[in-house]
Amino acid sequence: MSNNEDKELNHLPPEEEEFVPVFQSATDQNASSEKEKIQKEQTPLSSAEEMAFRRREAILNEALESLEKALEMLRLKEKALDKREKILKEEYEKLMEIEAIYKKTESITAAFRKVLPENNEASQSERNDQNE
Repeated sequence: MSNNEDKELNHLPPEEEEFVPVFQSATDQNASSEKEKIQKEQTPLSSAEEMAFRRREAILNEALESLEKALEMLRLKEKALDKREKILKEEYEKLMEIEAIYKKTESITAAFRKVLPENNEASQSERNDQNE
């Protein structure tokens, strides 16, 4: 057989060739993309792809570690703020007690002032009488 005859035998007639649609539906596209993903997952990675994957993984791990450190710092700051808040509340309560005591003493002082001028006038008049 010649080369021409081999080509004719190997060439399929147009009716038997696979039909490839120009427009695919969205579900067909999703199915084909899912098939591609599965095939990519099943095929072994080349060394360059493996290195790139490991590099990305290292970057993600580093980012995760920095986020964990930041979270721990925030927890420590929250504890410190809680402690400060507790101290401030205690000090505020003490100030309120002091203010209440001051108001009581102020009312007592006012009551004494009402009483004392009468006593002062009497003692002043007695002193004046004694001095004369």
